[in-house]
Amino acid sequence: MSRLDFYAVARGTTPDEAFRTAVETARNTFGTGGRTGSVLEKDSWVVADTAPLPESEAIQIAEDLLSDADPRFADTASPAGAIPLTTGQWLFFGWSPY
Repeated sequence: MSRLDFYAVARGTTPDEAFRTAVETARNTFGTGGRTGSVLEKDSWVVADTAPLPESEAIQIAEDLLSDADPRFADTASPAGAIPLTTGQWLFFGWSPY
């Protein structure tokens, strides 16, 4: 099975709400056929960094965590990573089957 890294930004009053928004946006974009290579394939998330960051810095941290095979996000069965952004949004990232 192939995998793709994904990065999805979403707004919500809580991280759970932002995650649901990110998943729904992916569902509207990719449909429900499975193996979308997106956040749609995830059903949970784990905070990777608690300090709000600018989006570009958060993406760099997420890329580093994935390339370093951080065990929290090491494969397609792992939860999505989550990093709060200075804009009040959340960045969700991880590996997804494709």
